[in-house]
Amino acid sequence: MPIFTRMKWKILPFGSVIPISAPHGGESLTTFLARIADWMSAHGDDGGHTIIVTHASVVRAAIVHALQAPAAAFWRVDIEPLSVTHMGSDGRRWMLRACANSPP
Repeated sequence: MPIFTRMKWKILPFGSVIPISAPHGGESLTTFLARIADWMSAHGDDGGHTIIVTHASVVRAAIVHALQAPAAAFWRVDIEPLSVTHMGSDGRRWMLRACANSPP
């Protein structure tokens, strides 16, 4: 009996993950996008300036929300490490002003 056996793996294309699935008890993409959208909706009329230091996935989710793009667009946004994304709100909606700029 061989120690190793051949396994057939099904490889899915990048970004083809089902948005409502939550592998290994994690958070689904749909839930994650809703959580970020809820936070943005709650803070859209705060006024002043807010600086947020966070992971690229949170920035991608915020961009998807601001652009009112479908969940699949999340996989099409590329955020560089240590980049700056500038967003603004007029209290009714969020606008993307600059994305993934290198820090000064």
